[in-house]
Amino acid sequence: MKKKQFDNRPKFDRLTDKEWLEATNSVKQLVKWRLGGSKTCSGAHSENVLGMPAVDYYVGEAI
Repeated sequence: MKKKQFDNRPKFDRLTDKEWLEATNSVKQLVKWRLGGSKTCSGAHSENVLGMPAVDYYVGEAI
């Protein structure tokens, strides 16, 4: 059975800059909470491995 795919691009195109900022900030807070702070000091989630701060990396991937 195939999964039904949704195209949400038209919905995202209607967002204002303020709405995008609010959404991005919400996602950043969630990522910070999920990473738990200390997980970004070393290992796979570290800035050295990712090449940028973990929160920015994961928020960029999500959005």
